[in-house]
Amino acid sequence: LFSRDAKLLEIWFPNIRDADSAVLTFDGQAYMIDCGDESSAARNIVLLEQIGVDKVDILFNTHPHHDHIKGFALTADAVQFGEVKVCFPLDSTESGIWLKQVAEERKIPISDYQSGDWFTMGKNGEVTLLFLRNYDPMMDMNNQSAQTVVRYKDRSILFTADMEKNGQAQMLKHVDPALLKCDIIKYPHHAKNSMYEDFFNAVGAKLAVVTSLQGRKDAGQKYLVAKRLPAAYTSIKGQFVHLATDGEYWLCEYVSSNGK
Repeated sequence: LFSRDAKLLEIWFPNIRDADSAVLTFDGQAYMIDCGDESSAARNIVLLEQIGVDKVDILFNTHPHHDHIKGFALTADAVQFGEVKVCFPLDSTESGIWLKQVAEERKIPISDYQSGDWFTMGKNGEVTLLFLRNYDPMMDMNNQSAQTVVRYKDRSILFTADMEKNGQAQMLKHVDPALLKCDIIKYPHHAKNSMYEDFFNAVGAKLAVVTSLQGRKDAGQKYLVAKRLPAAYTSIKGQFVHLATDGEYWLCEYVSSNGK
């Protein structure tokens, strides 16, 4: 599929359910978007060991709920973290306070990022990460959780964290819908609920990655079936979800986790 000399953006999801964690690698760098919960940590470690990552340059936390961050301590015992970036005050949740303590104990820097901030991967910055957020104080934290648009040349994936219908509707009011357009969507909030129709149409994804167990018949899973949108589930025993792109084509596959 890819030429031998192609530089690939690879995205890996550990074998987890009802928690979010993803590893992005490109040009010798590794980022993580969220870090799962305590039960996810061992699976983070198995994945990172298998793909040969011993340092994560940046961990981006989309919001400080336990299922997106409490896997950090055990994961940090196994691999080095360069820094942690957050977009909520860490004293807004018990998990956020815990994260600050863990990072300080390990001397891992923590800094803030804001909606509209861009980050890059690669020596020439070929891969971009754009973060978008709602700041409506009337909304709960899930609906304010950061959205991450990852682009490499012509290909893109949108990580929606836990943003539900209300947040999706609000985001369309202040974000250019073209910014949300993507090939692949990390389905919001483990597919517990259906999506806001205009948001779904603006995204226009051709594949969903769902951090849940297939066949549980949650509203979001039924929605995907109704929309005839193919989905890859991250809770298939012994399998990682692996995405790779050269900026022109996507490879989407399950990869054995060596029986662990």
